[in-house]
Amino acid sequence: MDENHNSAALAGQLRCPHGSEAVAIGARMARNNAGPITQAIDWLAPANGDRVLEVGPGSGAHIPLILERGDAIRYQGLDLSAPMVAEAVASQGAWIETGRARFQQGSSEAMPFADAAFDSLLCVNTLYFWERPQDHLAEMRRVLRPGGRLCLAYGDRDFMSALPFSRHGFRLYGRPQGEALLAVAGFDTIEHRSYCETGGSNSGGEVQKRFHLLRARRPVLDLATSPC
Repeated sequence: MDENHNSAALAGQLRCPHGSEAVAIGARMARNNAGPITQAIDWLAPANGDRVLEVGPGSGAHIPLILERGDAIRYQGLDLSAPMVAEAVASQGAWIETGRARFQQGSSEAMPFADAAFDSLLCVNTLYFWERPQDHLAEMRRVLRPGGRLCLAYGDRDFMSALPFSRHGFRLYGRPQGEALLAVAGFDTIEHRSYCETGGSNSGGEVQKRFHLLRARRPVLDLATSPC
């Protein structure tokens, strides 16, 4: 297979791991994305008692970083990939048995959760795959309680555009574009951090990476919840 075909196949796996390669892809993503995931969790800073939703947890290797912050935190993972949900359930069984963690398959474009069901929401490296980002962000706003916080993390478009797989269905964003998406979706108190590292790429080898972390809030007085 030529390089273009290989890059297209990898892009499809990164979007939604599937088939015989799914577990290996999930392990690679967990390893290569550990830095921005850890940074995003630290900045989101779930409080003890929070109900935390993560969109796109993959294999779930980082779940202890969330749940060990407090013995009353509850975690819900939602992933598009059935093999990743199965892997997360298998690897995080001890947390599931305590009743503090759950995983299910689904899309953030139409989430199977009640309004205002969560206090905190984490979403790392999934923004690229959304054809209609406003639909996904509107759902995130809906399932967060008023005053609840979102941390959205993604690779900067200049860094990402140099990766061959990003030419196949990835939508790339800089900081201003990400902030604009959140503002249009009705989030407020939008804050930004950058995170840079040298590390492994999902296409192989080491690269200089730059990520944007955006932390935002569903407004406390949210018109979406008003009976009027």
